[in-house]
Amino acid sequence: MAVGTFSGTLAHASSKLNRQSIEEFGLDWDRMGAAPGIAGSRDAELPGVFLDHPECISFFNGMPDESPDVWLVEARDLWLELGPDGFWFSPRRIEPLLMRLAKPGEVSDREKDDC
Repeated sequence: MAVGTFSGTLAHASSKLNRQSIEEFGLDWDRMGAAPGIAGSRDAELPGVFLDHPECISFFNGMPDESPDVWLVEARDLWLELGPDGFWFSPRRIEPLLMRLAKPGEVSDREKDDC
């Protein structure tokens, strides 16, 4: 398993139906419920929060929620693990103070070649 720490801005995509819960509690896989996961699952695929560089999450456009919310996380030495499907995740919940909802157009809907 690959692991490491990251500092900088990361992103997480979630259904708009989860916005109120995320604003109140942060990113917490135990609080899924208002809407399925961005890939359509009803339960968390792993006990963690999937994160990536903001320019690499356009992958989620076209999934069950056509226009998901994008949350920007200010990571400071955040421990990340590489999941079995090749996506990075944090095994810790992300507190609301460390994140904010991206503004429209702030995150590109086109993925960079190096993602």
